[in-house]
Amino acid sequence: MKFVKGQGSSIHDALEQGRKIIKKAKIGQSELESELILSAAINKPREFIYTHPEFVLSRSEERDFANFIKRRAEHLPLAYISGFKEFYGLAFFVNKNVLIPRPETEGLVDLALEEIKKIQMAGITNIDIIDVGTGSGAIIISLIKTLQADNYSPSKIFQKNLGGQATNYSLPTTNFYGLDSSKRALTIAQENAKRIGVSRDIQFLRGHLLRPYFQLTKGFRIQDSGFKLIVANLPYLTTSEMKNLQPEVRYEPRQALDGGKDGLDVYRDFFKQLIKLRNNPFTAICEIAPGQKIKFLKIAKAALPQSETKFIKDLSGRSRFAATKNPPR
Repeated sequence: MKFVKGQGSSIHDALEQGRKIIKKAKIGQSELESELILSAAINKPREFIYTHPEFVLSRSEERDFANFIKRRAEHLPLAYISGFKEFYGLAFFVNKNVLIPRPETEGLVDLALEEIKKIQMAGITNIDIIDVGTGSGAIIISLIKTLQADNYSPSKIFQKNLGGQATNYSLPTTNFYGLDSSKRALTIAQENAKRIGVSRDIQFLRGHLLRPYFQLTKGFRIQDSGFKLIVANLPYLTTSEMKNLQPEVRYEPRQALDGGKDGLDVYRDFFKQLIKLRNNPFTAICEIAPGQKIKFLKIAKAALPQSETKFIKDLSGRSRFAATKNPPR
């Protein structure tokens, strides 16, 4: 079925045509999909669509909607059509050069915030927070915005934990880094940081995993940079899973998904690099597939025998995150 271009289609008519095309393409929630695509085409919120069914589209809006519907019927992800994806309450610009942020990855932000509380409570005054494979910058930017919010200030954290007693606690020196091997991904991350208002708070560095951070903090400086909190949502799909991806996922960058035969090749490289920090206190929080616990633990122990790794379940009750803590010398 082809989209029928008219001269002045109403919102009601356009939605119905879009819904039929989406449904024929065997994409679920065709009505919702049509609404979201129309909202992007006319650059108005969904509330406008509900309250103005008689609104007449301009010719350019009709062309955009027809094109968007056509691409969605080809299973192009909705986030790539609209250009944005919500993550942790923020809207991030995305395109085919970055992985679309997943809701489950918000758990990485939650766990990182919990770890930051513990670091602050321990009185540590110098922290490097490093997002490895930053992509769109969703994780590191969400961390900064949350830490900047009034309801997550250090004083309120201490009031909660110390019965509301006043303290003379001072803010630690915190440095934020977003690392990625893709120049195009870093461009998008920088754009998101600027648009969300945190560009001055992050250093974006290009290179393989932690390598650009090591190059930045050569020699003794890496010892003096204090505690390191590392978050990593690295590729963890297996070779067989890559062959059976959903049509939408095939549009996303392969290098952000493919983890090799058992899905852990990139994490092996990551832990080989973490060996350089074996005499430093750090926590590395990683997102993995639930079935990778045993192999992941072996990788962590082989690289860092003195470390401790705990697995944390996501909201669906599956082991989704691994937190590896390395004690100081």
